[in-house]
Amino acid sequence: MKDFLPLGTYVQYNESVEAAKRYARGWLSRRDLKNVPGFGEGFIVGGTHLREGNIEYDSEEGYTFTPTKNVFAYKVISGFVNKPVFVLPEQIAYQLLPQNPASCPFMRITQSDETRNEQAKFMKDEMKDWPRDERGRWVKKAEA
Repeated sequence: MKDFLPLGTYVQYNESVEAAKRYARGWLSRRDLKNVPGFGEGFIVGGTHLREGNIEYDSEEGYTFTPTKNVFAYKVISGFVNKPVFVLPEQIAYQLLPQNPASCPFMRITQSDETRNEQAKFMKDEMKDWPRDERGRWVKKAEA
């Protein structure tokens, strides 16, 4: 079995990979993997196999894809809503294994009880100063 980096591993990479389609005579003819230079960092959220190959057009059936090469790449994201970037294992420049490889470090934020209590007390004191209407609802402060 191959050694893979666990999910949630923080990595930095100096290049990434994306699929590039080549056209010949106005039709799709080939799909290749293209290196995209540029530094990036993020967390591994999965892996996939990217395929290179030939694309042929058949007027009745549409396009047919014949794979010629299969490459494993990690999916790396830098935030919750970002699109994953495909990074080959040899493009990873730095990796930091998490203490608990079963959990992703940015999925759970832990706070101490003291910090949580301080924040709750601050918010409670802050909202006492806001004006309320006759039913006890908060209203906007009037700018003078």
